[in-house]
Amino acid sequence: MRYFILFCSAQLICMVAGAQVYNTGILYVGNGNTLYSSGDFTNIAGSNYKNDGSLYISGNASNDQVALPAGAGTTYFNGITAQTLSGAAPFRCFNVVLNNPAGLTLGNRLAIGDGTGGTLSFTAGLIRAGGNTQDVYFYPGSGYAGYDAGHHIIGYTTKSGNTNFTFPIGDGANKTDLDLTSLSASADFQVLYTGAGYGTYNTNVSLVAGGVFNKEWWDIHLTSGAATAKVSLKWNDARESLNHSAPASLVVAHFTGGAWQSEGGASGDAAGSSTGTVGPGNSISTFSPFTFGSTITPLPILMNSFTGIEKDCQAYLEWSTALEQNADGFEIQQSVNGIDYATVDFVKAKGVPSGYAVSVPQTVQQAFYRIKQEDLDGSFSYSIIVSVKLNCAANGETLAVYPNPVQTGGSIELRYIVPAAKGEAQLQIFDMTGRVVYNRIVPVNSGLNLYTIPSFSLSKGIYTLFVTGEGWRTAGVKVLKSE
Repeated sequence: MRYFILFCSAQLICMVAGAQVYNTGILYVGNGNTLYSSGDFTNIAGSNYKNDGSLYISGNASNDQVALPAGAGTTYFNGITAQTLSGAAPFRCFNVVLNNPAGLTLGNRLAIGDGTGGTLSFTAGLIRAGGNTQDVYFYPGSGYAGYDAGHHIIGYTTKSGNTNFTFPIGDGANKTDLDLTSLSASADFQVLYTGAGYGTYNTNVSLVAGGVFNKEWWDIHLTSGAATAKVSLKWNDARESLNHSAPASLVVAHFTGGAWQSEGGASGDAAGSSTGTVGPGNSISTFSPFTFGSTITPLPILMNSFTGIEKDCQAYLEWSTALEQNADGFEIQQSVNGIDYATVDFVKAKGVPSGYAVSVPQTVQQAFYRIKQEDLDGSFSYSIIVSVKLNCAANGETLAVYPNPVQTGGSIELRYIVPAAKGEAQLQIFDMTGRVVYNRIVPVNSGLNLYTIPSFSLSKGIYTLFVTGEGWRTAGVKVLKSE
C-alpha cells in the first residue's frame, strides 16, 4: 500500500491514482485547486487539513482531526461502489456533493457549512446515517439541493440555528420530510423518522378515541440550546396509507407524559388526497415522538396487509388489521379496468386486530380489488389495490365440482368457465347406468358460471355431470356421493 502526504496551495490539480490519501501532516487544498483520491481518504489526529478548493473521494473517508475547519471548498463523494465515512471527529465541509448511486453510509458525523453558508447537494444516491452521533449535521446558514424521493438522508439528521427548516429525510423510496418553523431561539434539533408504529396509543381528551396513526412516527430531540418551535407533518399514501377522509380534523399528535395529545394544526388538503400536510401545530417547548392524530374522526382501521391470489378459479382475498377501534366493516370492491369499482361483498369488523379472508367470483381473467375500510361514524379510507389473474381461465374452458366427494345434506357447486357466452344449456347428472337423475336449464355466460345443485336426491355412488348445449357438450366430470 502506498501513502501520500500532499500540500496543494497553488493552482494545481493533484491526482492520486490507485492509492489512498493519508494525511499525517499538513494538507491544504487552495482556492481553485483540485485533489482527486481514487482510493480512501484518511485524515489522522494531529494533522492539519483544510479544503478551500475541490476534493474528490472515490473510496472511503475517515477523519480524526479535532475541530476540522469547514473551509470554503467542496467535497465530492463520487465512488461507484458504496462508500463509508468513519473517524473519531466530525468530518466538516463547506459544501458536499453526493454523486454515487451506491450511496454513502455514515459511521461518523458529516457536518455541513461554516455557520453562514454551505450546501449538501444530492446528485445520485442516498446517505444512510448511523447512530445519533453519526448523523448529517447542518450548521446555521447551510442547506441542501436535489432532495427528492430517491435522494435523501435515511436516519438521524440535525439542524442548528433559528431558521425554518424542512428535514431532507426519507425511507429509501419516499420522502418523509418534517418542517420545524417559528423557532424562538438558536438551537440544535435532531430528527429521526421511524416507519413503524410507536407501540403505545393512550390518548388524552384532546384526541378522539382511536385517533392516533400507528404506522409511522418522527422522533424530535432538542439536543442543544433551548427553543420553542412548531411542527408540520406530511403524509403520503405511497409510504403509509392514512385515513384522511376528514383532513380538517387531523392534527399533529405528540407523545408526552405517557399519552398522545393534540398539538393542533389542521390540514387544508382535500378529503381523500393521497398526499398532504398537517400543521404547523402549536408552539412546543418539549420534544419527543410525533405522528398524525385526529380530534373528531377516528383512525381506527389500520391494515397490516392485503393480498389476492387465485384459488379454485376465484379471487381469494386476505387481509389483516392492527387496530379496529370504532370500526364498522370492510367493503370489498372489484374492477375489471382498475378505474371503475363495484361492491361485491361486505365483511363486518370484529372490533379487535384480526385476519380476514373471502373468496370472490371473478368473471374475467384479470380483475382488480380494493377494500373500503368503513368506520361507525361513516368515515372511510381505501386499501392498496391488488390484481388477481385466473390462470384456470387462460387456456379455454374449465369445469369443476366442489366439494368432491359430496356429503349427505350438502350441496354441489359447479364452476364452469368459458371464454365466450354460449346461451342456454342443460346441466345434467347421470348415474352409473346412464339414467338422468338431475336435469336443469342454465345460462352459460362469458367467464365464470356458478351453479348450485342439491344433493339430497342422490344416493351413495358415482355420477357423471355434463353441461350440454346446441351442438356441443362438455367432457364429463365424475362426482362421488358418500354417506
